[in-house]
Amino acid sequence: SNALYGEAKRFKEQVNFTAVCDVDARHVDHAVKQYKNDGYDVKGYKDFRELVTSKDVDAVIVATPDHWHAIIAIAALKAGKDVYCEKPLTHNVREGAIMTAAARKYNRICQVGTQSRSNPGMREAILQAFRANMPAV
Repeated sequence: SNALYGEAKRFKEQVNFTAVCDVDARHVDHAVKQYKNDGYDVKGYKDFRELVTSKDVDAVIVATPDHWHAIIAIAALKAGKDVYCEKPLTHNVREGAIMTAAARKYNRICQVGTQSRSNPGMREAILQAFRANMPAV
């Protein structure tokens, strides 16, 4: 999540971080301090269920151990939040179908992170491989 946060800070005029969450209070305290040092007024949470129901939160970034992705994303969608989730999005097809259904039912956006595919260096390497008729790696 630090890499994602580093990228998002470039869009400070369009993005306002309002909350962070971790079950470990030390991580919450560290993140709150980091975000406040960067000029954001954030609140720390230990329970994602409180964060996703906060009126101060419009969207949620799910950057947790993989087995929590679907649970948190679905709760956020149900609470009316848009979701950006790190990969892997889910553990299985069923979780993915449930998440898709929740996004449709609550009319929310749910996106999975595929940073490597969007990275300018990776995109250039792929383009050069196609131009040289190289097999995909």
